[in-house]
Amino acid sequence: KQTRKKIQKLFSAPIPEDETAGRSIRMYLALKKIVEREGFDFYTIQSFPGLGDEYSATCFAQSMMLEDGVGTSTLCDFNTAMTTKLLTDISRERVYYGDLRIKVRQWLAARARYSLEVFDRELHTFTLGLTQAY
Repeated sequence: KQTRKKIQKLFSAPIPEDETAGRSIRMYLALKKIVEREGFDFYTIQSFPGLGDEYSATCFAQSMMLEDGVGTSTLCDFNTAMTTKLLTDISRERVYYGDLRIKVRQWLAARARYSLEVFDRELHTFTLGLTQAY
């Protein structure tokens, strides 16, 4: 309950009170504990097949770990893990790790509210902070 209340401020809609959300929050807490105990600077995890099939998808936990400033990736993708670690180290903003194969305008049309946090004209890269998704 304490964690749910703490992270609720990051979302504009209430976090559901269902088992799926509960599992996602517990996975986040477990990953956070393991990373702290082992002293990891960053990590990668096998979501599918794996935890996503047996317990819960890792998406929420991964997002929260990025919010905590821990570089991470899924599918045991070391290149992405290293990239998120390096971006976390050099940026004042948190890293957005997601699938950007669709246009941002389509995202907005899909009723997801985003805030543009960083835009670098030289590198033509941007970071989006997810505030709400339907």
